[in-house]
Amino acid sequence: MIWLFLLIAQTEFHGTLAPELSIPSSMQRISEFKLATPDARSELGNIEGKIFAGKIRGARAFIVEGASTVLFVDTGRLTRYELRETYDPAQAGTAEVHFPLPGPAYKTYPVAVYVYREQGRPDSRMVGESPRAFVSGTVKIERRDVEMGFEFDQKANTARPDNGWQRVDGAQEFLKDERPVYRIGKTFFSFDSIDLAAHIFTLKSRTAAEYTRIELMPGGIFPDFAFTDLEGRAHKLSDYAGRRVLLDFWATWCDPCMAALPKLRELHAHGLEIIGMNVDENPEKPLALHLPWANAALSSIRDIIEHRARIQMYPTYVLLDGQRKILAFGESALNQP
Repeated sequence: MIWLFLLIAQTEFHGTLAPELSIPSSMQRISEFKLATPDARSELGNIEGKIFAGKIRGARAFIVEGASTVLFVDTGRLTRYELRETYDPAQAGTAEVHFPLPGPAYKTYPVAVYVYREQGRPDSRMVGESPRAFVSGTVKIERRDVEMGFEFDQKANTARPDNGWQRVDGAQEFLKDERPVYRIGKTFFSFDSIDLAAHIFTLKSRTAAEYTRIELMPGGIFPDFAFTDLEGRAHKLSDYAGRRVLLDFWATWCDPCMAALPKLRELHAHGLEIIGMNVDENPEKPLALHLPWANAALSSIRDIIEHRARIQMYPTYVLLDGQRKILAFGESALNQP
């Protein structure tokens, strides 16, 4: 029995989920609230003040600016929330709205709400809201508590280990019917199951050979890879040996990517090699830009983008030295001496 227990302990890790859903910071979606019709005042009990109407998480909502600013949200009934002051002078305040859930694991779904007053727009207010909530928990790996999180599906009243946004030790990524292998120290694992009613989740131990992720951290080595450019020519990253290379993960539908092209042209003109890791399904659009560096066809780099490097945002920049060591990641890659 002792031998069996040790074997199970080596192949599974069991974590504990928090009793309430959590809201991620730094994520918002913005909507506009406009001046409400006169009948809204009577519905709100003839409250005094300027009233703006809109929706939060698809539910009717009202902002009332009187002696203080308050928020009303239809969470099954019109519920009043006092807005908390913030350090941002452009914000009218914040509130945390709770929508009822049928349970049994969680009774409410939290939404962080941010109200903004925009200069020159007296008849409207901009409202930011957190677009998702997480089932959060911790699991002990290599003698430390590691934080994990799974996006909660409000409509289905559940969370899945293989679908939606997922957080692992501070990093966040989107999954679509997949169970990638993660690494904490020398421990490799994937998510196995979630039991919301019991507030536990299980990780399954995996081998180092199953871990194919490219870790985009300064000091790491980006593996060599072959690709076909948009004109059908074959290339390899190792063709650029001895020279600095900027990997530009981009698309023509990405406005920040397009805005960065003049800067990239300038860097290329001063000797920086660039490989465009383009994700356009239609190659005609990037080809029409006549960029002076090779751009990889999506079909030849899809595995790197979706499964190995797991690029989630565009543009993403990775600067490599002549031996493929990662020098910088993100916007800082464009400002290296």
